[in-house]
Amino acid sequence: MELPTKKILTAMIMLLLIGQFSMITPASADSTIPKESAEIGAFFANLLYTPLKIAYAVLGGFAGGSAYALTGGDEVAACRIWTPSIRGTYILTPSHLRGEKPIRFAGLPPQTEEALQKKLRKTDDLEQDETTQ
Repeated sequence: MELPTKKILTAMIMLLLIGQFSMITPASADSTIPKESAEIGAFFANLLYTPLKIAYAVLGGFAGGSAYALTGGDEVAACRIWTPSIRGTYILTPSHLRGEKPIRFAGLPPQTEEALQKKLRKTDDLEQDETTQ
């Protein structure tokens, strides 16, 4: 006799995911999501997001290693696969859900990330200057 635990577990996970995704509202910098809600939302979002990101990184690591081997040691070809798959956001935080930090499933090269951070800081400085005037 086989227990229906696999079906029950699958049904429970689907219900949790449906419930979670039906309650998500678009986050913007103006939104005022309560601290507790953002923490709970980050916890449940990480249940799905983090394993997917880790699987993407592992598969990208293998694919990049294969590209490196098959191209005779071409690091550029391997890095074009490794950079987006291995870099990026692994764990969502409440600040990600509130829109204060970007979520990057596919990572960016370090130079691009630094340039975006500088641009964001300049934009924030300009907005602060306009509000103080």
